[in-house]
Amino acid sequence: MIAISIKLEGVENLDRKLRRIELNSAKKIVRKGVRTGAKVIQMAEKQNAESVVGGDMGSLLAKHTIIKAAKRQMRGSFGVSVMLRPNVEEFVHTTADGQKHYIPNAIEYGHAAPGDAGGEKTVPAMSFVRKAQDENKQKALDTTDRQIARDLEIEWSKR
Repeated sequence: MIAISIKLEGVENLDRKLRRIELNSAKKIVRKGVRTGAKVIQMAEKQNAESVVGGDMGSLLAKHTIIKAAKRQMRGSFGVSVMLRPNVEEFVHTTADGQKHYIPNAIEYGHAAPGDAGGEKTVPAMSFVRKAQDENKQKALDTTDRQIARDLEIEWSKR
C-alpha cells in the first residue's frame, strides 16, 4: 500500500496556547489543521496520477486517493495519511498462474516486463506519490500553520 503520513509533534509553543482553551476544542483545531495540510498533498497526488500516469489507470488512482486518520496516535500528536483506498479490485492484477500484483506499486517503483517476474526493471518508475510529497511538503506545512492560527484566533475571540 502506498501512503504518505503527516504527523505534527514537538510544538511546545502551540501546546502552551492550546492549554488556554478547552481540550476538545484544541484537539479539533489541530486535527482540522493537519487534515487541511494533507489535502494539499492529496490534490497534488491526484493531479500527478492524472498527468504522470494518465489514461484510465491515472484517473482510477486519482479517484481512490483518500485522507485517513492515522491508526496509532500517541498523546500530543495528530496524524493523517494520504493513501490509496484499500481493497480496490481494479488495482490487483492476477496472472495466469495465480500470482497477484498490486498495480500502484508497479507504477510508483517501476517493474519488470510481463512474464519476467524478478527480472530487470524494464518499465521505469512513474513516481506520482513521492513527487507530490516532495514538491508540496512546505506548502502543506504552511497551510497547516495558517489553518491552526486562524482557528485559534476564532476560538480565543469567543472567550
